[in-house]
Amino acid sequence: MNMKTFLNQALGLLICVSLVSVASFAAEKEAVKPSLLISVSGPPVWDPMRESDVADAFYSRIATAMERAGYKGKIVSADRFDAAKSGTTVLEITVMRWRPERTGNVECTFSAGLNSGMSRQSLGLFSGNSPQWMTTASRTWEIRRGLEDSADAAVKDLVARLRNDGLLLPEKSRAAD
Repeated sequence: MNMKTFLNQALGLLICVSLVSVASFAAEKEAVKPSLLISVSGPPVWDPMRESDVADAFYSRIATAMERAGYKGKIVSADRFDAAKSGTTVLEITVMRWRPERTGNVECTFSAGLNSGMSRQSLGLFSGNSPQWMTTASRTWEIRRGLEDSADAAVKDLVARLRNDGLLLPEKSRAAD
């Protein structure tokens, strides 16, 4: 193969790759816009990584519960600064308490509100409580399970409120878990 043929093939390959990347960028830009943003905030903590972990945990629990309840739109996580200028409906979650108590229960309490740009509607406080049974040698495992169960109970109440008020969820197509 001579040099001219090699350069022609390389140029052709470069053009094909460029066209494919431009087409995928255009398709990505035309992708479905999110119909709901979920913004999770909480009390400040000393470790920003832990604060991010709490926000991610709540986002994934709420998004999963809403999808199980039949919500069909695209749900995206956003911080409160991006959510304010998005123009999309924002479900604002403020975690107030999510910790084990001295009595052996794990409590999860958060407030929720819907912000559609022009108006803001408070949905109220949601709380979940889970007993923390110390049945294994690993106390960390039991606390983790208690944290998950208490958050799931509170999120279940939030999803039920959204469905009953007809705010975001369509009519119940299948049972929410």
